[in-house]
Amino acid sequence: MAKKQIGEMTFDELKLWMEDPQNDCLRARGDKRWIDACTQYSELYPKPPNIQLFNDDALKISKDISYPSNVVVITDPPYGNGKYDTDVAVPMEYYRWLVETFKTVAIFGYPENLVGICIGIGRKPDEWVTWFPTNKTNAVSQKRLPKSTEAIAIYGETPGANKLFRPRTNAHEMLMSIHKKNSGGKNNDPKNARIDDVWNDPSPHMMFHAHKRRHPNEKPLSLMKKLVVLCSNEGDVIFDPFMGSGTTGEAAIPLGRGFAGIEKSLEFYEIAERVISGAKAQLSLRLPTPREPDKGDSPDLQALSTLGAGSALGDLS
Repeated sequence: MAKKQIGEMTFDELKLWMEDPQNDCLRARGDKRWIDACTQYSELYPKPPNIQLFNDDALKISKDISYPSNVVVITDPPYGNGKYDTDVAVPMEYYRWLVETFKTVAIFGYPENLVGICIGIGRKPDEWVTWFPTNKTNAVSQKRLPKSTEAIAIYGETPGANKLFRPRTNAHEMLMSIHKKNSGGKNNDPKNARIDDVWNDPSPHMMFHAHKRRHPNEKPLSLMKKLVVLCSNEGDVIFDPFMGSGTTGEAAIPLGRGFAGIEKSLEFYEIAERVISGAKAQLSLRLPTPREPDKGDSPDLQALSTLGAGSALGDLS
């Protein structure tokens, strides 16, 4: 009996084919058959009930959706700078509804904009994270200072605040080892330190790689994973009413969270659908992707994709 082509395989047949060690060489060299198989698998993969995507206007439909009690909002709303068709400022009333409705809400923005939101809704955030992407090129303005940082205002619980770590420098590791020995401390890990409130994840696809950006305001996957861990527990549902190209869902699904997203632009919605379907498929197969280290990578290369580091591998995707 002749072998079936990729496009002729059923979902189960395709899964077996991709899990067959004999096809590892195709994956390793990025063979067209492997790429076609990944695309086909993502299209055939049944969308689970804890993933809901809406191609609609969040301002119109958000309040009509039925939400479970374990919903956490993580969103990068339009800044109102007109960089793309749907880049229109969000009304203050919508921010107020988010913060009053959900147990935890994390909102991206430039610091001065977020301060305006805090004043507008009459509530001080419980956490404030500064994102300083070390590779970002700053627009030059004669009237304003160039912007090198963005911020994240977080309202409500942050159950993962003690779960985020970064590797220490050699000097810090040595000092912590001495301190632990002298103090008899049992909880100090000489190799890791708690992540603080300044995150340095590189912005994806900058300068010569700008044509690879999925969205004008695309955020790094590593940063979004940290934010998911910080703001939620496994089993929670992450809600992003302005999901853009779907990076929030791409981060949430492998970490054991459900995801609900709304995107007004059909172009970005279709990108988000593919990204999120792919994230679920990768989770099922446990296949390495360009944004996850392979078992054969050196320790230094693997470290680039941890929660404690920026996704410097982003330009390979």
